[in-house]
Amino acid sequence: MEEEAIPIRDILIDWLSTDNVQKKQSTLYSMCTYGTGSWFLHHPQFVHWYENQGEVLWCPGFPGVGKSCIMSLAVHHLQGLKSMDESPVLFYYFDYKEELRTLENIFETLLCQLITCRLPDNTRRELTSLKARKYRPAFEDLIPIIEREINSYKQCFILIDALDEFTLEEMRNMFIKYIQKLFNESKVNLMIFSRDNIPEITEDMQWAKRLDIIDHTEDIQCYIENQIDNTKKIKWLLNEAPSIQQEVVETVLSMSKGMFLAAHLHMDTICNCISKADVLETLKKLPPKLNETYDAAIQRIKTDDVNLAFKVFSWILHSRRPLTFLELRHALAIQANKDIIQNEDLFPEQYIKSICVGLITIQSESDGSPVVGFVCKYFIIFR
Repeated sequence: MEEEAIPIRDILIDWLSTDNVQKKQSTLYSMCTYGTGSWFLHHPQFVHWYENQGEVLWCPGFPGVGKSCIMSLAVHHLQGLKSMDESPVLFYYFDYKEELRTLENIFETLLCQLITCRLPDNTRRELTSLKARKYRPAFEDLIPIIEREINSYKQCFILIDALDEFTLEEMRNMFIKYIQKLFNESKVNLMIFSRDNIPEITEDMQWAKRLDIIDHTEDIQCYIENQIDNTKKIKWLLNEAPSIQQEVVETVLSMSKGMFLAAHLHMDTICNCISKADVLETLKKLPPKLNETYDAAIQRIKTDDVNLAFKVFSWILHSRRPLTFLELRHALAIQANKDIIQNEDLFPEQYIKSICVGLITIQSESDGSPVVGFVCKYFIIFR
C-alpha cells in the first residue's frame, strides 16, 4: 500500500498544483541576509503564537520593511522546529500579478502541501475519483477535505503573505471569512502579513492579535555590512578607510529610515563608486525619502539604456510567473522581423544588471537557475 501511495501522491499533487509556493519560499529565503529577522523569531508574541494551539497573529507593515522575507524566515524556522508528521506548516504568498487567482487555486495549493505531508486512503480515493471524472475540485469539494486533514493533526500552522495583494475585494473577504471559520473550528495557528494602513484589512483583522513589522536597526546594519563585505570594489576601497566605512554604515542607516528597500538602493549607489572621494560625495547626496530614492535610481539609468531598462521592468512586472534570467534575456532579444533568436542576439548578463541600477533582484533557485524579481514594484506601478 505504501509503495502504491507514493506515485499516486505525486500524480495528485501535479494535478492540483497551480502555484509553486515552494519556489517562492526558497527564493525569498535566499534573499534574506544571514543574521537578520532574529528579533521576530524571538519576539514574545511570535514564541507564544507557535507554542500555543489556536493562536492568530496579524503582522502589518509599510512597503519596504521586509514583510515577505520575515515570513520566509518564519516558515523556515517553524519547519525546523516542528515535525511535519505532527504539525504541518502551510503557507501562501499572494502576488498582485496573479489577477486570475481564484479561491480554488489558493485552497488547492494548501491541500497540495497537506497531502505532501500525508495522504490518507479516504482523501486519496476522493481526489482520485475527482481526477478520473476530469472534474476540477470546486471550493465546496476542497473545504471538507482540508478541514478533515487539518483536524487529523496535533496542530497545523498556516502563514499568509501580502493579503493586500489579493486585490479582488469580494474574494478577499470570502477568503478571510473562511480562514476565520477554519481558525475557530480547527487546530490551526494562523499568521497573516499585509501592508499597514489599509482600512478594509485593518477592519477585517480586528479579531487577531497584532505584531507590527517595524524598523529594526540591527537588521539593516547587518545587511549594509554584508553588502560591503561581498562587493569586491567597495570592500577594497573601504578596507583602506575604516572611518569612511563607518560613515557609510551610519549614513545609510539614518537615510533608510527602517526600510530595506531604501538601504538596498542606497548601497547599490555606493557600491558603484570609484573612489573614496566619490563615496563621501555620494553619501552627502543620498535622498531622504523613499520615493526620492527610487527617482534617483531611475535618473541614474543612462539615456542610451532607458528603453532597454524599462523593457526589463515591464517583462518582470507583467510575467505570469517568475522569469529565469535566461528567459528574460531571450524576451529582450525578441524582434518583429526575426523568427529565430540566436545566442549573439542575447544581451550580456552583466550589462542587464548594470543598466537596472539595483532595481532588480537575481536569486538562484534550488536547481541553480537564476530567477529575476523586482525590488520596487509599488514604485513602478503607482508612480
